[in-house]
Amino acid sequence: MQMEGVSPEMTHVSGDAASDEAVRRHVLDLDDFSRAEIEQVLETADSMKEVLSREIKQVPALRGQTVINMFFEDSTRTRISFELAARALSATIVNFSARGSSVEKGESLIDTVRTLQALGANIIVMRHGQSGAPYLVSHHFTRLDHQCGRWSPCPSNAGAARSLYDS
Repeated sequence: MQMEGVSPEMTHVSGDAASDEAVRRHVLDLDDFSRAEIEQVLETADSMKEVLSREIKQVPALRGQTVINMFFEDSTRTRISFELAARALSATIVNFSARGSSVEKGESLIDTVRTLQALGANIIVMRHGQSGAPYLVSHHFTRLDHQCGRWSPCPSNAGAARSLYDS
């Protein structure tokens, strides 16, 4: 599907080191991105910069898709930046906070994500304090369209990408 001001590649991050035909289903770390993938991300950022300079700052790339922002630790800038990005791509956004959820009663991460998946999650953005939590989710839930993960104390993938873009 071709969208005004957006290249066809913008609807997903494609390829991996093993195959240019494959579609990257999970974005968990920049360390395993090929040079071509990083260049594609930077080209996409250029396209989105143009989109965000318009009066109407939206493209229909994720129209009809539900993005769940799962935050297991407090955040303001990260949560809002992912929410604004999803809105710019016309997604339906649901913000999930561990505080006040069944997680506080002992529900496991896997059970929580299974529930969200059953309710129609297409994309999960996760911020979790336990190293490896996004990897655990990615190994158990291949039906999800995409998953982006950030966990502490590792550096922010978004921050690393931003530094590349700015240089």
